Amino acid sequence: MAYRIVKYLVIFVFAIFLSTCESNTPPTPAFKISPETGNLNTFFDFDGSGSYDNESETVAMQFRWDFQTDGKWDTEFAYSPLATYRYKEYGTYSITLEVKDGFGLTAQANGTVTLTQQDSIQDLRDGQWYTTAQIGNQFWMAENLNIGIMVDSLTEQTNNGTIEKYCWKSFNRYYPGGCDKVGGLYQWDETMNYSKTEGAQGICMPGWHIPTDHDWQTLMANFYNYRSPGSYTITGSPFIPNQEITLDEFSAYEAGKYLMGPESPSGFNGIYAGYRDPSGRFGWKHYFFLGMKTAWWSSTQSDKWALIAEMLDIANSPERFADNKKYGYYVRCIRNGK
Repeated sequence: MAYRIVKYLVIFVFAIFLSTCESNTPPTPAFKISPETGNLNTFFDFDGSGSYDNESETVAMQFRWDFQTDGKWDTEFAYSPLATYRYKEYGTYSITLEVKDGFGLTAQANGTVTLTQQDSIQDLRDGQWYTTAQIGNQFWMAENLNIGIMVDSLTEQTNNGTIEKYCWKSFNRYYPGGCDKVGGLYQWDETMNYSKTEGAQGICMPGWHIPTDHDWQTLMANFYNYRSPGSYTITGSPFIPNQEITLDEFSAYEAGKYLMGPESPSGFNGIYAGYRDPSGRFGWKHYFFLGMKTAWWSSTQSDKWALIAEMLDIANSPERFADNKKYGYYVRCIRNGK
């Protein structure tokens, strides 16, 4: 009698198991992408929390992602339905989400994301393309300007109707290639296209201008960590909202870690690329030999000199000060308005 009871109990449990297996269905994956289009500075957020399963709770499901649908999973299975990814090349990509339910069944869903060169602009004067970056409410060139014909570094750039640039033919070991790699070096008058007006277009393309000292300070103010008392204030930094920021003489302690580097977090992509001194010699270290240096002109004059924004690789703090207009420094254009 006991044997029969055990026998029927085993059959009953097995039947329930078969019934459960037969009734289990794969999960239904679904996900959202935000944003759906972007550029090389965009971090795309993927959200698979809209997925569901008839037999499993959401917390029992697992998710993995292939961000280029190339057959190589970019993540392992995880219980979180969220993921973030940044692409390295332009194009349209297919994304695959695979969801696994609590019983081990899987299903996939696909979507697409597009990266367009909305962060680039062409200079129609010579056909060159430049990457750009929106930082706060400003739009900056994310590369140094490289327009004009090369002239010997021992000659002065002149107002002859032709844009002239200095190129370090044999650059240092960090950035070989001169102008093609790091842009041209220009004296201040050439930079301004022989205008004295602060904020002038100078040698920038139409719709852009040589940044003023205030433009540089506004850029740096997005990333400040500490400030000494200064001459005036600005408000409304998008990174530090609802605060009044005092701008000091040298500006923005530790801003360099956001501005410098080919993949800097801000997208500014500053590089340490040296300069041309007034005697016509090229140098790539600060005159106190403190480290590699780069500097950009502003359109703001200070007596007979002009203000620059300078970075040293041994410090994270951009310096702003007046310098001899005969130096050859780099140019970053900023777009007019917003």
